[in-house]
Amino acid sequence: MFAAGHSLGGRFVHELGTRDPERFRAIADVSGFYGTSIGQPAAPPPGTLLPVLIVHGALDLTVPPGGGPGLLFPNVNFQPTQFTYDSWYANNGCTEPTFRLLSIIALLVDIQRTNCTASRSVRAVEFVSVASLGHHWPAIPDDFYDASSEMLAFFDSQ
Repeated sequence: MFAAGHSLGGRFVHELGTRDPERFRAIADVSGFYGTSIGQPAAPPPGTLLPVLIVHGALDLTVPPGGGPGLLFPNVNFQPTQFTYDSWYANNGCTEPTFRLLSIIALLVDIQRTNCTASRSVRAVEFVSVASLGHHWPAIPDDFYDASSEMLAFFDSQ
């Protein structure tokens, strides 16, 4: 089973993944968040190895990628999106280095990825930052990144 969500639905996907990681083959969130000043999910068991795809817009004012209060929620401080990536990296017991995927559109789409290897399977934690993206689901041609097809490809690779 896979789980995917946008915005608060993305937050829910992280909650599902931390509460019941063995139920899912992979999860993905677009413009979501892992934690806030109000709370965050309890960490799943160490070495969970749940593949996670995180897609976030660099121009998101609702859930700022650098953390802090959002436009719609000025009294809530969001954790930075990098914190989400780092949390899953640690939860999954990753020890392999993070690397950036370079492409012809590297200035528009920045992809950080790590692989975690356990018992002959490779599981990825991937963070995609789309430079032109606000708080919406990215699609080509406007955003230079098609979250739907990339998410399906990510799920297929698991």
